[in-house]
Amino acid sequence: MNSRFLSIGITFSIVISLVAFAFSFSRNEVKVGHVDIKKVFDSFDMKKELEANLESNLLNKRKTLDSLSFHLQTLNQQYSSKTPSEAELNAYQILQQKFLYEKQMFEEYNEQTIANSNNQIIDQMTQYIKDFAAKEDFTYILGINEDGNILYGDKTLDVTDQAIQFINNSYQGKND
Repeated sequence: MNSRFLSIGITFSIVISLVAFAFSFSRNEVKVGHVDIKKVFDSFDMKKELEANLESNLLNKRKTLDSLSFHLQTLNQQYSSKTPSEAELNAYQILQQKFLYEKQMFEEYNEQTIANSNNQIIDQMTQYIKDFAAKEDFTYILGINEDGNILYGDKTLDVTDQAIQFINNSYQGKND
């Protein structure tokens, strides 16, 4: 997930930089700011909501897996003290296959849902950053991240907190 976030962060930085660069040709005055991408991403209300919903959905799916796992463990203990019949052994194998299938489906669902959520969050966050830049007359808003695209930004140019406030207000419909 971290490598996915980093690649999304890189893409986000490039998109924001290119959009800002394109707008700079039509302006005489250059106004530059930067944001801490990870902080903006983690502070975005949309991310928090989607994360909470995802956790709730995953908890329900995890309960099903836990139930199957418990049932398998119980049967394992029973069969360690007595030899199961052929029908019991077949039922156990079917249950074991069901558990493995459900576990694989859970992992795939988890990965796909996280990827979709992150893409949705990044897309919305990018639009809000563009809106913020336009409203505040920024020529450039650069993204600083741990990947090293921008290694340093003067604190006087840091607009992370203002961007977070704008993004969350926009998400909640307060910037209309």
